[in-house]
Amino acid sequence: MKRHLHKRGRSIPGYRFKGSLTGFYDDVRRKNAEKELCSQARRSVQRQVEDWEILIDVPDAKRTIETTQLKRILVHYREGELPRRQRNPSPFTDKFVSILPRSILQSFVKNVRRIRVICSEDLVDFVRVTATNKRLKELIGIN
Repeated sequence: MKRHLHKRGRSIPGYRFKGSLTGFYDDVRRKNAEKELCSQARRSVQRQVEDWEILIDVPDAKRTIETTQLKRILVHYREGELPRRQRNPSPFTDKFVSILPRSILQSFVKNVRRIRVICSEDLVDFVRVTATNKRLKELIGIN
């Protein structure tokens, strides 16, 4: 038996879907979108493409972090270590606590939540052209 690993055909930051990732977490909608992409691939590459050859991978909803959650992370100072004009505890997003500007934190959060379309190696070019943000929204049913 020969093992064939899927390749990443496309990787899209979740923020491009304007916060409407919920459709991607619906197993039925996501599976139907995968099947439709496989059906299109059959016509395009003119070979039998199985329904498991193109998969949509979404970030785990429970493990993603939002900038609002970063505000709830509190930094507790030990006695005698509290900087001047600082509360104890202080929110992580406070400019005196974190050396990371808020824009970098927001950018990090946006880019961690990526939707990946993975596929068989010979379908990578098809997926890169076909699985656009707009097409994925249509297939999943996001307005």
